[in-house]
Amino acid sequence: MGDRVAVTPIEPHNPLAPRPGAFSALERALATGTPWVWGPPGSGKTALVEGFLWARRIHAVRLATSPAHAEPGVALAHLHTVARSLPGGAGLPFPTGPEWFTRLFHHLPRPLLLVFDDYHRAPAALHPLVAAAVAAAPPGCKVVVLSRAEPPAALARRLPPGALARVGWRALRLSRADARAIAHRYLCTSPQTIAALHAASGGLPAAFTRLLAAGVSPDSAHHAAMPISATAATAATPPLVPPVPGGNGPLRLTVRALGHFEICTPAGPLRHHRKPPRRPLDLFKHLAAAGPDGVPEIHIMDHFWPNADGDAACRALATTLHRLRTLLGYPECVTRAHGWLRLDPQRVWVDAWALAEALDKAGPPPAGGPLPEALAATLASALALYRAPLLSADGDAPWLLPARTHLHARVMHWVEALGGHFEARRNWPRAEAVYRQGLALEPGAPRLERGLARVLAASWHPSDTGMLKPVAGGEARQAVPQEKAQS
Repeated sequence: MGDRVAVTPIEPHNPLAPRPGAFSALERALATGTPWVWGPPGSGKTALVEGFLWARRIHAVRLATSPAHAEPGVALAHLHTVARSLPGGAGLPFPTGPEWFTRLFHHLPRPLLLVFDDYHRAPAALHPLVAAAVAAAPPGCKVVVLSRAEPPAALARRLPPGALARVGWRALRLSRADARAIAHRYLCTSPQTIAALHAASGGLPAAFTRLLAAGVSPDSAHHAAMPISATAATAATPPLVPPVPGGNGPLRLTVRALGHFEICTPAGPLRHHRKPPRRPLDLFKHLAAAGPDGVPEIHIMDHFWPNADGDAACRALATTLHRLRTLLGYPECVTRAHGWLRLDPQRVWVDAWALAEALDKAGPPPAGGPLPEALAATLASALALYRAPLLSADGDAPWLLPARTHLHARVMHWVEALGGHFEARRNWPRAEAVYRQGLALEPGAPRLERGLARVLAASWHPSDTGMLKPVAGGEARQAVPQEKAQS
């Protein structure tokens, strides 16, 4: 059972973002030979191929090679299992030898890619199979190999001279345009933040996405060197109070996704006379969490109907989308184009989007000290939206975690910075309120507890006996100077 998990059809999967430069390099390799995509761990080899397949609507069969494939028959059996799940694969006979690749390419739809992934782990016994697949591939079918190393000499000798077309680290490295596209998927649009994270990651796609998912604003080494711009400090405050839908404007829905989930229409909050339609609402939440760019349809189908075949999943998505549009009463709020679904940002206001936009305009949190007053006021208004993490009642769904984790980390960074601002201004009530807000969101956060302790100690007065309040998850009271507490 464990072996079967290693072999999956690469359907057009959810790419982090299209990567035109890397796609062009892969297309050139496909046009000239058998692509050998190689680079260090985390360089995005598999993600590149999956994104390419999605963008070009190409079917593929993938084998994640391992030492278990020292017996070629095991690898062929796994490929047969996965090929039968694709259109036209039901009648594919069981493989009896390398000549089976001719039947594989004949039965499956074209264009088609046969992908050997993790080939740096492949035993030498797999080389004849790869060579046979390359030789059997007709026009419209290609073999692609992904590895952390250059082609082994034993395999290269089995192929015609020049058969392998290398796609190396130079093509895989994240460009600034790629970084911007990926960051937008995480609701991060600040050019300064994206540029700093891109530099900190060294162009390694996995490192860049980890920094985004962890909510790391620009690398700490850059914090002091990246002051908040005058433009950000004086930028107009975004609509942090939910606007009223309806009227002459295009807005039709306002959505609360931070804390209690709620959809408001011009007639008021959306109500359900009977049991709420779970699947259409789940689809709406998926789109709200994804941000204004939306989600590829194939990713939604993979999440909601993972065991359905392609046609059945498409029908299920169409039905669910129709039910959602009927439920909302404003079908134009959910757009469908070029294989993507999204909420129209002109017609739908989402509190998480407004908060992310405000944080983007603010730029990275400073290293310390007070902020420009206009910026502090804007941030205080923005952070008031954050009542709880994004769709906190919906568990830890894989499609939700990246956006939720990144937004939460950014909010906590700014809570600490805003508390430090009011503390530096000796505005003790505002500093206390900000630190308590942060501790309500993340009980026991050491830096926030220490900040609140400093504020309580500095603002304490002998006439204030009994005014100290307990801190969620901590003991800030202990930081009050002992001689003052005893007086």
